[in-house]
Amino acid sequence: RADEYTRRSIGLGEDEVVKNPQGPQETDDRQNPYAPVTRIQRGGSFLCHPSYCSSYRPSARISTTPDSAMSHVGFRIVMTPEQGKAARNVQKVGD
Repeated sequence: RADEYTRRSIGLGEDEVVKNPQGPQETDDRQNPYAPVTRIQRGGSFLCHPSYCSSYRPSARISTTPDSAMSHVGFRIVMTPEQGKAARNVQKVGD
């Protein structure tokens, strides 16, 4: 998994320490061997229910190809009603 920390993935020796390990940008996805490149996508799905789906949590990670689009996976931006009203009242550039 691309988000899994191993010394091998970042080339550290036993006496070296890294802060905020990133891991490789791409992964070899054994569940989807025909995909040339897959990346980690973070965020749960609102279509999943805890009783039958493990990817419902916002911290869930799944593997997808860069050209994949899923409207039900990812993070959501939240604003208060006041922030929403203020955003709608902002004059657009060029108006």
